[in-house]
Formats: sequence, structure tokens, C-alpha cells
Amino acid sequence: MDKNAHEGKKNWEVYLSLGSNLGDRIKNLGYAIGKINGFAEVISTSHLYESEPWKMNSAHAFINQCIGVMTHMNPESFLTQIKAIEKELGRKRNPNADEYQDRVLDIDILYFGAMIVDTDQLQIPHPQIQNRLFVLQPMNEIASEYLHPILNKTQSELLSNCNDQSRINRM
Repeated sequence: MDKNAHEGKKNWEVYLSLGSNLGDRIKNLGYAIGKINGFAEVISTSHLYESEPWKMNSAHAFINQCIGVMTHMNPESFLTQIKAIEKELGRKRNPNADEYQDRVLDIDILYFGAMIVDTDQLQIPHPQIQNRLFVLQPMNEIASEYLHPILNKTQSELLSNCNDQSRINRM
């Protein structure tokens, strides 16, 4: 029997990156985790990390965190739920912007089991994981041996090979 089978549904291990650089950043992340826990079981949370904005021009530092959850939802339904949380906290997306924008809340799906998804709305694994210290540091903390299904490297290996020189501090 599949070790992930539960009541006839697949139980997916999902990893998320959360970030905020506007408003009460810590409160924003806590609120998001509480909402996520309403439709998925939060199984791990990293420490909080403060980081400088990545590839964007902003005076506002980010607070970042990674979490692991278990869910029976499919990736598209899960994405709909997290986008609703972002919108509820006031996230405004500008599809015409030339660079990343300040945000009250950003939630990225990093991994969804070993699934590979590549659609206009969703890419799993997230295509920038290996380039972002603010993702790899907290991911390594909660799932250092988790294997990237395309790059075939653990989070620990990705962190060791990351060229990102951004400033990041554990809080």
C-alpha cells in the first residue's frame, strides 16, 4: 500500500516560502500560516530570516520563512487558496511591472511532493529555488535532505552551491 494513501486520497508533502516586506511583517507571516493551517496541516516551520530585497529596488527588508505542510488538495486548488490569503492581506499584483514589487505577503509553492508542474499559472518546483538564499537557508533548516526533483540535489547541496550574495540574518 502507498505510504501516502489516506482514505483514498493522496496526501502531499508541500513546501512553501513566505515573505513580507510591508506592514507588520512578522504578523503577516503568522496570519498566513494560521490561514494555511485551515486547509492543510502545517508540519514544520523554519525560523524567521530578515533579508534584503532580492533583484528589486526597495528600502524595505523582507522577513522570510519556509513551512512544510501536508494536504490532500491538488496543486491548482492549493494555489487558489494561497492566492486568496495574499489578496486578503492586500497583495496587489502588477503583471506589467518590470521588476519585483514590495508586498504585504508573498507565498510561493516550492515543492509539491516530487511533482513537476509547468503551466502558465504554476511552476513546481519553483524555478528560482536554487538562486535564492532567502529560500534555501530556511528550507535547509526544515528539510535539508529534501530532493529537488529536476536538479536531483538536496536542499543542503543547493545551499552549498548557491551564488546569491544577499544579506540574510536569522532572527
